[in-house]
Amino acid sequence: MLCLMPPGHGRPSRALLTHIQLAIDQDPQDSGLSFLRLYNQPGLPCPRRRILHLPLICIMEKQVLESAEERTFQYQDSLPSLPVPPLDESLSKYLDAVKPFLNQEEYRRTEDIVKKFENGIGKELHQKLLERAKMRRNWLEDWWLNVAYLDLRISTQIHCNMGGPGPYIEHCWPPKEGTQIERACVNIWHTLKYWDLLRAQLTYIQKRCHSEPDGPGLAALTCNERTKWAELREYLIDLDPKNLTLLEKIQRSLFVVCLDDSSPHATPEDYTEHSPFDAMALITMLSYAEKKIIENEGKWKVSDLQLVSYAFTSFGKALLRKKKLHPDTFVQLALQLAYYKCHGRPGCCYETAMTRRFYHGRTETIRPCTVEAVEWCKSMLDPSDSTYQRLQLMHKAFAKHNKMRKECENGKGFDRHLLGLLLIAQEQGLPVPELYGDKAFTASGGGGNFVLSTSLTGYTRFSGCALPMVQHGYGFFYSIRDDRIIANCSSWKSCPETDAEVLCRTMFQCFHDMLQLTARAQL
Repeated sequence: MLCLMPPGHGRPSRALLTHIQLAIDQDPQDSGLSFLRLYNQPGLPCPRRRILHLPLICIMEKQVLESAEERTFQYQDSLPSLPVPPLDESLSKYLDAVKPFLNQEEYRRTEDIVKKFENGIGKELHQKLLERAKMRRNWLEDWWLNVAYLDLRISTQIHCNMGGPGPYIEHCWPPKEGTQIERACVNIWHTLKYWDLLRAQLTYIQKRCHSEPDGPGLAALTCNERTKWAELREYLIDLDPKNLTLLEKIQRSLFVVCLDDSSPHATPEDYTEHSPFDAMALITMLSYAEKKIIENEGKWKVSDLQLVSYAFTSFGKALLRKKKLHPDTFVQLALQLAYYKCHGRPGCCYETAMTRRFYHGRTETIRPCTVEAVEWCKSMLDPSDSTYQRLQLMHKAFAKHNKMRKECENGKGFDRHLLGLLLIAQEQGLPVPELYGDKAFTASGGGGNFVLSTSLTGYTRFSGCALPMVQHGYGFFYSIRDDRIIANCSSWKSCPETDAEVLCRTMFQCFHDMLQLTARAQL
């Protein structure tokens, strides 16, 4: 809870993260904990720009240690601006994407709506979007931050934020009672060390600590004889004036949570500070907490969320590469087949594509539920189709998905383009174009209505998950390793149509079916 700083240490550059606060500082608006505050060195990379593959760690560490000149955004000016795709190309891709969800009559109606949009208000909106793009290197950036995140009024904790388990339980940290705090500290330490943001401070603290014998711990301070504690308090303030600020925050706290293994000099009267209030105030608070704990049977309130995490260990990226099958496309098509098996219809699907090759690029939407994917799914469920027919259709579905991924990564997707046209109309006070109210728009996932919300978390040990976009949908995150595929799937228990566990198990069976399909074709 103390601030140990090197003498004469200055604040870092404003262009970088100016400080890291490992604290839940007590103020009237928040909780009653205060912890250690440290500041980073200037000139070191900000940790929020990219996920690095493991082989790059040593290279990055070497670069950081050898040079303090490089900045996180140093190369931004060399990146190309985010392009605005041609209107006719985006609308053509949109029509192709909605086709699996419409009958012939509905599709003809949507074609008419799209043609009317292209020759009318869409052309006007597209021109205004091009003008906006001339004034901004990333025409989407400001809009996206608000529309995708800041405008949301629902709780971000589960509805917007990402989360997931670390891979540590697979190697050095098997489940063990009583290790949570220690392991959390180790994890935090190495996360910070990875970026080397606290290099100078950690070195300073380490030298100070190693030069002193082990002490009784911070809890021994306030449990000490009060005159002695007052002297120690003055000593801590003399070490660094910032310690006064932290000590005052501790003093203003509502309560203190102690996670010590022992309580030095602990006697009953030491457990509660009596001077500011009498016992009944504390008893009232404790009684309330006890009542609520009993009501919930000592557990967290049960959530409506079903969340499963499974590892498919029969094969992984290594074998798929050997078979010349793109691993990500393999998983996406297997998910399409699994959804079709479980629900008997195509599942409109969102997959994240990264556009970071552009200035301040974020994401674009890949729509894996293509005409080619649906035709292949139908063939896999049709006993009259031959292995050759199924394999040919699977290869077509693979080729289509791979093509879409490259287009989206190169700024040639259509979802962000359509969003930009809609936002231009809203800014101009114009009526919402008919295209956005058409059944095809929602049925194919537009407007945040994707039944399958998916993302590849990389070819690493890390995984996570997010909530379904819609009540009758699934959240599906996955990571692909050399020898396995990790799937994390969520659904709502209150929805009788969905079951995350069934979808995962069905998809794993589809993995086998797809691989056997390629093996049989080679016989």
